Parts: sequence; C-alpha cells; structure tokens
Amino acid sequence: MLGYDREFDNGLTFSGRFVHRNLVRVLEDMSGVNVTQALHGVPQQYVVGNPSASLDIFQNATACTGGLPKCDPNTGYTPVTCTLCSDGIPDGFPDPVRIYKGMDITVGKRFAKGYQFFANYTLSSLTGNYQGNFRSDNGQTDPNISSMFDFTNSDGRLSGQYEVGPLETDRRNQIKLFANKSWKALNFGLSWNLESGTPITKLLDHPAYENAGEVPDGPRGAFGRTPWQFRSTTTWITRGSSLRKCILWQ
Repeated sequence: MLGYDREFDNGLTFSGRFVHRNLVRVLEDMSGVNVTQALHGVPQQYVVGNPSASLDIFQNATACTGGLPKCDPNTGYTPVTCTLCSDGIPDGFPDPVRIYKGMDITVGKRFAKGYQFFANYTLSSLTGNYQGNFRSDNGQTDPNISSMFDFTNSDGRLSGQYEVGPLETDRRNQIKLFANKSWKALNFGLSWNLESGTPITKLLDHPAYENAGEVPDGPRGAFGRTPWQFRSTTTWITRGSSLRKCILWQ
C-alpha cells in the first residue's frame, strides 16, 4: 500500500492511496483424481494443503485398456497403489489467483462553521479464479473445504472454473458522498452511495457433484455487468424534539 495524507489549515483533509493485494497461497482440501475418474468409480481421498500448478503429492492414474495389473477394467484407469505418493508429475491443479488493485481518493472537511462533508472515490479491480473462504458464485460457506479443488483438471473438464477473470464481487467504481449542515435548531444531512455493477457469468452445474452455479461457461464476466446501484438518504433533526425524517432511494 502506498498513500499520501494532507491536512490543510481550513480543516480540509485529503487522502490518496494505492492498494495491491495478492493472495499468494491458499489452504483448501484436494483429491488426486479428476472428474472423469470419479465418475468411473475411482475413490477420492481428501487432503488439506496448498494447491498449486507445481504440486505433486498424489500418484496420478492414466486412462488405459486391458486388464490387471496394469489397468483396472472397472474404472478404465491404471490402479493407484499409493494415494499420497509423489510420482514426479504435477497433480493437475491450477495456481489459485486472487488479486485486488485499488486507487482510493478521499476529501473531507471537519465540522466547522456549521457544516462538514466527506467524499470518497474508489477505482478498483478484483480478478482471479479463487474468491476466498466464501464463494459468492454458488453461496458456499465452507472455509478451506470448498469444492474448488476437490478434483484435478488433468481431463480438462474444470478448465472454466480455473480461468482467471473478474470475480463475482468485483466493482470497478464506488462513490460515497456525505454532508450535513446545522442551521439554528435544524441539522440537515445528505448521503449518496453509488456502485457500479458486478460481472455476470453463466455458471454450469458441476460435472461430478451436479451442484448448480459451479463452473463458468466461457470467460468470467462474458455477459456484461449488473446495473449501477444508487442509494441516497436525506435526514433532518431538530433540537429539543424527536423529529427525524429519513428518505431512502435505491
């Protein structure tokens, strides 16, 4: 984070900063089989660890024909004799990516001469293939044991899930304004909150679990964005009474 702050003599303040957050490593449960293997009856053994493209903790099975001992006729894959054994071949996971970049500018004035105000603008981007401990695409609240890395992608059936793009909670523009003015016995306030839309992605069912809203169909955000959200509040209060008026537009 790099920032600059300045306070001027008339009570006016300015703050600007740039933020860069890169989630380098995640903790998730994984198994060493792909979707095709699971649908053919290959059992899964879950391990909690740090998935990455270079991870090699499982013995990889390959598609085959024939009979034992070189090929399991029930699954069509070579038998796995040791689940948690490195075989010199990457297991087939992607690198988890979650990168936030934001520019934040704030101008404010402390209460003086009967008024004060606060204004903030944020320009940001949130891209990646991993949302974090809460998945807003399918509503899954299973920290560190989501379905994200339950299967390898050695058969390519989960490629859409691992493509990097704008994540579901990405909002490029956010504007916040607040001001209030005191005049005799009346205190009058206004606030605005404007937010640009979030990306729209078509989500397919998981090919193994059949859960809805799991795998993006095409690039993330390929169907545009939701409309801007606009919320405005007006409040006025008089001293010595309980009168309060609040109007909300959205």
